[in-house]
Amino acid sequence: MNEIRNASEADNASKQKKSDTAIIEEISKAIAQVRHGEVTIIVQDSKVIQINKVEKRRFA
Repeated sequence: MNEIRNASEADNASKQKKSDTAIIEEISKAIAQVRHGEVTIIVQDSKVIQINKVEKRRFA
């Protein structure tokens, strides 16, 4: 029974790592796309649930 639980926990950890990698890639992409502005990361229960990107256009 413990072997099944450990395999399940390992599978969940692997899925979480893939998810974390995808989130980090999305954050990096949002930062790279903004010349002037902000990227806001919304976290709930220690998990990223939303990424907001605001770009400001400056005319000078």
